[in-house]
Amino acid sequence: MIYNINFKNIAMKTRVLLIQLIFVFFLMSCNKEPNIPVNDGITLQYFDKKINTTSILVDYNEIIGYDSLKYTFVLDRLAWNRLKNKVAETEFYLAPFPDFIIDISLNDNLIYRAGYVPSFSSSINDLDKVLFDIKEPNLICLKIDFLDKRKDFRNDLRLIECLKKDKKLITLN
Repeated sequence: MIYNINFKNIAMKTRVLLIQLIFVFFLMSCNKEPNIPVNDGITLQYFDKKINTTSILVDYNEIIGYDSLKYTFVLDRLAWNRLKNKVAETEFYLAPFPDFIIDISLNDNLIYRAGYVPSFSSSINDLDKVLFDIKEPNLICLKIDFLDKRKDFRNDLRLIECLKKDKKLITLN
């Protein structure tokens, strides 16, 4: 019994299989670039003065609303607690104050900075003169230094438009 073996056919199938295996290994080794999230909407970001970086404390979906007459953000409970705890971690002995600064940003673009100044402090760093306080149950109240009313960014039109579009402009009692 004589077997007729077609070596050309076997060599061709081997090449095709080898090319397919190389292609599969190539696809498996490709790393997909992770999507860098853009922080859409308004975010409150902790500004670390020592290393000049920010990290998000409050995401836009955690902002329940903003009262543009009282200059007050209403946050969901988890975000408010996270912010309150971060403020509590700060050592308020390094003058000049404020030691704790948040950036109010829209779509990752800084609109203004606000500093937390403890009640026992009488010195204020020349920030934008916007200060904030945290109040129960879940409020962040923004105030401006009485000396510089012309730099009042609290109702920046870009922020108000974003809030209005998403029905987050509210009136507090």
